[in-house]
Amino acid sequence: MRRKSILLSATATMVVLAFCGSVWAFSGSGSGMEADPYVITTVQQLQEMQDELDAYYVLGNDIDASETVNWDGGAGFVPVGTWTGDSNDAFSGTFDGMGHSIQSLYISRIDSGYQGLFGSLWGGTVQDVHLRNTEITADLKSGTLTGTARADSIITKCSATGTVTLKAGTSDSKSGGLIGSVTGGSQVQECFSGVNVNAGSRKQVGAVIGYLAGRTHYTLLTNSYSYGTVTGGGSKQGNLVGDADGSYVDRCYSCGYEKALIGFNWANPVITNSYWDKDKGASSSRYGGTPKSTAEMMQQATFVNWDFVDIWGILENGVYPFLIAFEYKEFVGLEIIGPREVAENFSAGYKAIAFYDDDRTRDVTNLALWAVEPNIAANIDEKGVLTTKDVTEEQSVTILTSYSEGDVTFDADKVVNIFPAFPGAALYFDGVDDYVEIPDSDSLNPTNEITISFWVYHNGCAGIYKYAFCPNQRYSPGNSRSYYLIVNNGTNQVVLRIHSTASTGDSFYSNNAVGLNEWHHVTGTFNRGKAEIYIDGELDNSTTMSVSSIMDDDHPLFIGGLWSYCGADHWVSGLVGIIDEVAIYNRALSAEEIQARISRHLTGEEPGLVGYWDFDEGQGQVVYDLSGNGNHGCLGGDPCAVEESDPMWIESDAPIGICSFYQIATVFTGNAVERKTALLEELPAVLDQEWTVYEALVEWLESGDYGDLNYGDIVTAKQKIHSAIQHEEQSILALEQSVEKLKDALSSLGYELPVSNQSVLATGGLEWTEPVPLMEVNSELATEWTPFLSFDGLTLYFTRVRSETFYYGRIFEAIREQPYGPFTPVKEIDGTLNSSPGHVISPWVSPDNLRMYYYTESSSGWELKVTERATDNDPWPIGTNISELNVLNGLHQTPRLTADELTIFFSSYDMPGGYGGYDIWMATRPDRYSPFGQVTNLAEINTASFDHAPFVSPDGLTLYFDSNRNGKNQLFRASRRSLSEQFGNVEHLSFVDMPEGAGAHPCVSSDGRTIYFVSMANIWVSYRLEPYELAVILTEDAIARKVEVLEKINAELEKELAAYEALEEWFESGYYGHLYKGDIVTAKQKIYSAIQHEEQSIDALEKSIEKLKDALSALGYDPAGQASNPNPADGSIDVDIDADLSWTAGSNAVSHDIYFGTANPPQFIGNQTAATFDPGTMVGNMRYYWRIDEVNPSWTTTGTVWTFTTILPPPPPPP
Repeated sequence: MRRKSILLSATATMVVLAFCGSVWAFSGSGSGMEADPYVITTVQQLQEMQDELDAYYVLGNDIDASETVNWDGGAGFVPVGTWTGDSNDAFSGTFDGMGHSIQSLYISRIDSGYQGLFGSLWGGTVQDVHLRNTEITADLKSGTLTGTARADSIITKCSATGTVTLKAGTSDSKSGGLIGSVTGGSQVQECFSGVNVNAGSRKQVGAVIGYLAGRTHYTLLTNSYSYGTVTGGGSKQGNLVGDADGSYVDRCYSCGYEKALIGFNWANPVITNSYWDKDKGASSSRYGGTPKSTAEMMQQATFVNWDFVDIWGILENGVYPFLIAFEYKEFVGLEIIGPREVAENFSAGYKAIAFYDDDRTRDVTNLALWAVEPNIAANIDEKGVLTTKDVTEEQSVTILTSYSEGDVTFDADKVVNIFPAFPGAALYFDGVDDYVEIPDSDSLNPTNEITISFWVYHNGCAGIYKYAFCPNQRYSPGNSRSYYLIVNNGTNQVVLRIHSTASTGDSFYSNNAVGLNEWHHVTGTFNRGKAEIYIDGELDNSTTMSVSSIMDDDHPLFIGGLWSYCGADHWVSGLVGIIDEVAIYNRALSAEEIQARISRHLTGEEPGLVGYWDFDEGQGQVVYDLSGNGNHGCLGGDPCAVEESDPMWIESDAPIGICSFYQIATVFTGNAVERKTALLEELPAVLDQEWTVYEALVEWLESGDYGDLNYGDIVTAKQKIHSAIQHEEQSILALEQSVEKLKDALSSLGYELPVSNQSVLATGGLEWTEPVPLMEVNSELATEWTPFLSFDGLTLYFTRVRSETFYYGRIFEAIREQPYGPFTPVKEIDGTLNSSPGHVISPWVSPDNLRMYYYTESSSGWELKVTERATDNDPWPIGTNISELNVLNGLHQTPRLTADELTIFFSSYDMPGGYGGYDIWMATRPDRYSPFGQVTNLAEINTASFDHAPFVSPDGLTLYFDSNRNGKNQLFRASRRSLSEQFGNVEHLSFVDMPEGAGAHPCVSSDGRTIYFVSMANIWVSYRLEPYELAVILTEDAIARKVEVLEKINAELEKELAAYEALEEWFESGYYGHLYKGDIVTAKQKIYSAIQHEEQSIDALEKSIEKLKDALSALGYDPAGQASNPNPADGSIDVDIDADLSWTAGSNAVSHDIYFGTANPPQFIGNQTAATFDPGTMVGNMRYYWRIDEVNPSWTTTGTVWTFTTILPPPPPPP
């Protein structure tokens, strides 16, 4: 971390030394990392923040800072991050007040600037802290919280009371009651100031912020207020902001005396939805905001577009609006979060989570007290890390924690089972030339996200490499590299390296070393530049790398060592030690996912798992990939022949918990039953698992120790499992034959391309799927519109409007790995384009992904624009006007082009020469570098109604648009046979008519098979199917669903029958397209044969499942029944806000996992034994979701999600 010593006089230094005990070493708990912040509990520790300006800090309690009046010879507290002109001297870390207050902070340096709790923030974050009775005397750029906030600093949920007194004079002071100056894209949200500022004749002074500058960066003040007063006669003084210089102010108010809201508004700031009390302050002002009377200021209707649900509250006719974040939150409960099962000789982290009466939670792990009982098999430290010892059989311990806030204390406990490690196999590498080589595949080349993890017992360099290194040819062709995760030889640090190109990469190191000659679990994650390293499940370090993507590399994946192919073989590096349980994902796992998986074998079904090698083969030359992606590897490289470069098979004692013989039998068998309902292509893995159960039972019989069972029970279970295996082998054979027949049917139809699995409206003829919302893109908190799908079908661009973009439209993107696949979570496009004033809307991107056409809405008008970037990985810059079109009168919008970019279509409002209102226009040009000309009104399709948002097919022959010509906004399509003709054949696309909300802004994929459009403020999608495609969809869907849950196989059978019937209808139609009549007959016969084989498979698999259930019964396995009879009943309304929840426990349930919240799925709350739950006082008129999972030693039975809505309580009386 960056360290910076405070620059004080000798006297000040002596004072600080006296209460620190050492020179600026932090004296409290924590390590200063995001996962383990420094915990401040004294005013001395508050001062110690100066020593590590980029660390993470939290307040552990309220701070009494009254003694600072005597510090530094009466000058008081020394601001943290005092500005010296060097950004390294500013605070760039994170300070979370956790809702606590700092009382009576004192600073008196009348000739100095940058005074406050913080002197200057540079990219820092300060949140949830409250300064009370603060006294500041200074010259310039000062405030109670911070003097300045620069470089995208974030300040949220902070407040202050007290006084700020400024040095006399007439110059600019840039000082405020809360913050002096806010610049450089910084944002202040949900803050208030009750500070009175004695300004005299100084300028640029405000009760919240003195100077808010946003001319070159998007600088924002929102959802904030002031009841403090700026006194003085200088100019540029305001009771909210002194000078709003080109910045953004939204949903703010002031109710101080004498002054208006804003003192000055240089460079046209955007000030919206903001007010001041004209009865107390100035009666009018030309600098921004709206004056209102005191009575109006106490009416909710006054505050247009304000959020009075989640952000603001008001007691009408009694008080001004207040921020909900500052209401008192009562501490109502405590829970322990962490794994219930841990292997012996292992460490696992647990968290203490505090619950509050507003449904807020807080991680108080480092503030709680911890214990474990009994402590014979395990110990726990002050940070909640449980360390287990050797056990010979399963043991249970209880983790205890206690946490207090004020005079309220809650205790929590959690039972944890400790299992003996079950030995498997691993690979030992000699460090000379041993390695495992796995051939390159698409699945091992993720583009934006990756997680790599493994267990290692090392005495030298160790790792996983997707990398090729050529000595003296560092950046030569063919010397590409993608990624690696290694333990560095010498420092023993974990190193994650990511390359975006062969010559562009970045490395990231762990803070801590991995110990030699002991087992450790190592994980590296990467997500579009954000990188994290975990050691033994705990976050060790995080950073933002200089690369944001992973290059597609065609070299093999190496485990243990790296053998390079660069003309001549060359050995680069290798592990001395053991590796086990290697896993690679195409996504970045969360900390919770990493921690949950380190002590368990993976199932192979984990989302995003692309490679998993558990090395439990124990012999042979092949290591098998258990992820289902076929990434099998060879010891010592390909071919898989025995040679000196082979690592050696050994027994593994890595702490991967598997349990006792009983646990092995019941867990594997239970999983087998469950996996009968999982992906059908996993059936061979399930069969292997059942053989493992069978062999475990044989070994159990030979041990002579049968626990609570008798010899006959185990024999019966063994026989039933063997019978289940036989039936499953029959099922696999029949199902394989069924799949082959379906593939034959597709082959007969000439089908090769993948298509999306969607439900269809009908069979036969031209059909579209029922429109559905694009859930992975849409947000409940925003409006999405103007979708555009890239020509390759992999990127969806669209406009989103939400509070984070200040209620202005900004362009976002969502990416997927293949056409018709799901999109990843959305993000705002990179670059400066979205920094344009006003709305940035309606993207259209060229086929090479280098040019984007769009339009803006701002105070300067509506303008069509185009921007260009050098490569498709570069950010999008601000575009230039399409001036030849913008000079035309009218409000132009929604530009859409043909693929060659020679014809542009757009809609315009009241452009001369049209019908009036919105019309669709077209313009052409001879080449891409010429201006558009020949502007034409499409009179053949325009009407006196609104005709809007055109979208043209790549060839320019089909035009989609929306129109309200039928009295409601609907989608339409027009076509023409050549570019020289006018459009005709206008047809209403009724298949996308919505029962609620209008359809607008159509976008059709370049292959014409998918239509996106906007309805009800979200993006919807529908897919087109023709008779040939209909049969293919149903048949291919049946193949895909063969790999899904077994209980759905009967549904697959129905789909195959539907495909068969579709082929019958197609056969009878007499029109066979590009196929022959015999092709359809053959496909029909193959599907019929597949149906017969599948019926045989279902019968055998059902018998196999019954045999497995019999085996579980013989072992005494009895899972809990499902919870039932919810109270309140499912769907209830007007439920009391203080109601308790109860239910009828499922049979054989020992405890209950409770899920509860206002979102679906609900959040896990905790585990308890009582069949009743007190959620605390709930929010009125709110819909809640809850679920009860029943738990016993055998199984956890998932419950049904229930819902109810609370009654709207009467308003509280005025204070």
